[in-house]
Amino acid sequence: MRQVLIILFLCFYSLSPASAQTRSWGGTVHDARMGEALPAVSVCLLRADSSIVQFAQTDAEGRWRLQAADGTGAFLSFSFIGFAKQVIPLAECTESMDVRLRETTIQIREVTVRGNRIWQRGDTLTYRVAGFSQAQDRTIEDVLKKIPGIEVGGSGQIKFQGKPINKLYVEGMDLLGGKYALATRNMPHKMVKNVQVLQSHQPVAALRGKSFSDQAALNLVLEDNARHRLIGIVDLGVGIDWDGEAVWENRLMGMMFGRRMQNLTMYKNNNTGSDLASGINPLAANTGIINLSNGERNLFGASPTTVRGLGRSRYLDNNAHLLAVNHLYKPMPTRDLRLQLTALHDSQDASSGEETTYYYPSQTIIVSEAEDYHAQLNRLDAELGYERNDSNVFIKNNLSGALSLQKTRLNLLTNGDILQQRIRPIKKAT
Repeated sequence: MRQVLIILFLCFYSLSPASAQTRSWGGTVHDARMGEALPAVSVCLLRADSSIVQFAQTDAEGRWRLQAADGTGAFLSFSFIGFAKQVIPLAECTESMDVRLRETTIQIREVTVRGNRIWQRGDTLTYRVAGFSQAQDRTIEDVLKKIPGIEVGGSGQIKFQGKPINKLYVEGMDLLGGKYALATRNMPHKMVKNVQVLQSHQPVAALRGKSFSDQAALNLVLEDNARHRLIGIVDLGVGIDWDGEAVWENRLMGMMFGRRMQNLTMYKNNNTGSDLASGINPLAANTGIINLSNGERNLFGASPTTVRGLGRSRYLDNNAHLLAVNHLYKPMPTRDLRLQLTALHDSQDASSGEETTYYYPSQTIIVSEAEDYHAQLNRLDAELGYERNDSNVFIKNNLSGALSLQKTRLNLLTNGDILQQRIRPIKKAT
């Protein structure tokens, strides 16, 4: 019986798996220069192929401990941000080792930062307004003057690559027709997100692919907070000039830019010499559309003598008032109903004088010249238009009317002799 038990014990022992022997390692990690304990140091037990067997981190006092089966590792590595990594063969490691890490500088790869201010997709060139605007800019016209390839003239006309644009759209809609200076000179640039240049733009959809255009159009893409809501702007400015006279410049403006309807209504007045009439002059280039009504033109005109290097506000006294109403309704994507109404009153006064002395051997001649100018312009323009612009049909019908009364008086005095010029048309209606 005793022999049987011994045999059974030997058989059981031979079938049981061999128990694996484990080893442990531990210690502390310090800063080699300062001697301070380093917390959160990564401690890894690595195989010969650098794969990780076990992982640990040092505590607040720099202590760590690892345990693994004997023979499963080959190295211990210690790494920490800002310090050189240290790898120690496992044969040199003990259960109470002190590792000293040295500070090092890490050189990162070169990074190039590029501002995404301009990009192109097909024939559309897009400029991000925030990439070109500056703190002193007020209107979108101020930003357009800084965009490469775009020029803005003194009258407000916009050119791209030296050629006048044929359309200016707001959110893809033609609210203002050729009188786009009402938008560019009055819309705050912070309302506009992007300026899109539609190169080789053919405004007549039926002619696209059939008639080439070398002119561009501009489209103002608005910020999300400027869409589908009423926006009001009030600017009031009153002061006193050097002669103690009151001067003012005011603006009341309301705007709405929706998906099917847009409106821009504005009233401005000033007596600072600022030209309000330039804001309602047609600026768009000829689009090839036949216009059957050309209206009348002034055959005569008079204007004060300008002084080189001085703006209007330096020599001209005026009292100007402008009301502009622009409304666009889009019942269908290819159909527009547009109403434009402008009323302008501008009274202007200017005077100047000079004296010239001519020295001759026998005499001296003094020529005294003076000029006195007064003009008054009253102008009312109204236009109601319908446009259908799709790939098969183009229809544009405008019912427009204009009424103006312009009075001008220019007195030229030479050594007291007066030459008077008066212009007062009896009528001008179209």
